[in-house]
Amino acid sequence: MFYRLKQAFRALFAKPSEKDKTLALDVLKAPWEQELFSTLSPYDQNHSLRILKEILEYEKSPSLILKRLALLHDVGKHPSLTLLDRALYSKFKISRKEIGKHPYLGYLKVKLYDAELAELIVKHHSMSDDSLIKRFQYYDNRN
Repeated sequence: MFYRLKQAFRALFAKPSEKDKTLALDVLKAPWEQELFSTLSPYDQNHSLRILKEILEYEKSPSLILKRLALLHDVGKHPSLTLLDRALYSKFKISRKEIGKHPYLGYLKVKLYDAELAELIVKHHSMSDDSLIKRFQYYDNRN
């Protein structure tokens, strides 16, 4: 219950700071990466930035691909997802805006630019033996 209240608070007041935007741009060098990140809702930008910050805090030498995955894993989500959409999907798997398909939709957006990153995006909610995906999922689930 507390987690959902915290999530609602974050959604209502989501807006990345200039410092956070600079952090994202330090990782996302390619114009297509920056453009995709900018299409995320403020809530999803903040979510991605929280993951990146934890990775930077706890990983000894995080790979660039892990940092890019942190920032771009949700690019398949519709930018107008509401708190209600997220709650309905989380609790009942009811989706009005294809939220459950966002890993595949993100894959489609990224695959022409970076096949490796696209493959990680499509797997980011799947069970996997891939150690990078497992590490990413740990941070994603915490945020």
